[in-house]
Amino acid sequence: RKGQNAKIATISSEAGSFRSNAKAKSFRGYSYPASKAALNMMLMILTAELRAENIPVVTLHPGFVRTRPENSHAPLDPKESAKGMLEIIENLTLENSGNFYRYDGSAIEW
Repeated sequence: RKGQNAKIATISSEAGSFRSNAKAKSFRGYSYPASKAALNMMLMILTAELRAENIPVVTLHPGFVRTRPENSHAPLDPKESAKGMLEIIENLTLENSGNFYRYDGSAIEW
């Protein structure tokens, strides 16, 4: 709140999207998508709260990234994911605040 050009970005997952994953069977159990949906709701509320203070908020899905040996088959390099998310954050304004994006800038429905 005290910084210049303050922004909030959170790493979530497409698994938390009701639209994208309401019928998905690719997740093991309920905990992961439920926790991401809760995080997404928190960010939607925070977006509304901080708009009056000119602080934009964005929720990001990094994609399926090769981050551990057990997901070495993932198609996305961590550097590519990070680069895309940083670009979204750099271009974040009040006009696009409150949105949910994949690392490549494509929108995800809540």
